[in-house]
Parts: sequence; structure tokens; C-alpha cells
Amino acid sequence: MDDDRPWQGEEPSARADLTFPPVGTAIAVFLAVAAPICFLGIAREGGTNAVVVALGIVVGTVVAVAAGLALAVRDGRGPNIRGRL
Repeated sequence: MDDDRPWQGEEPSARADLTFPPVGTAIAVFLAVAAPICFLGIAREGGTNAVVVALGIVVGTVVAVAAGLALAVRDGRGPNIRGRL
């Protein structure tokens, strides 16, 4: 560390570990997909539409399981997009 500039810490010696927990990611994806759809089904002017709410839950569950399984298969690592850019 530089005593003149203490805000500049040590340089990292390795790249950050970018692994994501599959269950936590699946829960976050479920909420991100299902919440807006369910909100639209609940906040309708004509009253709650149970079909839209159920559709949001089903779609959110399917997408969340797919995201969780994709990460579980890859040991928590996302797709390698560096080579594609």
C-alpha cells in the first residue's frame, strides 16, 4: 500500500471468482420474471385476473428452473462471452 495514497490498495493478484449459486439465481430469476406479470394480473382495473397471475407463476417457474439448471451444469459459471465480442 502506498502511504501517500491509502485509497489505492494492493493490486489484485488474480481475477475475481465469477461463480453464481444456482438456487439463488433461480430465485432471483423467478422473482424478476413472475413479479411483473403477477402485478399486472392483480392490479387490473376490472379486478384480479387469476389466469394472468397463474401464467406469471408458471412462466417464472419454468424460466427459473432453466436458469438454475444451466448454472448447475456449468458449476455456477455463466456463458463465456469474451470470445464472442
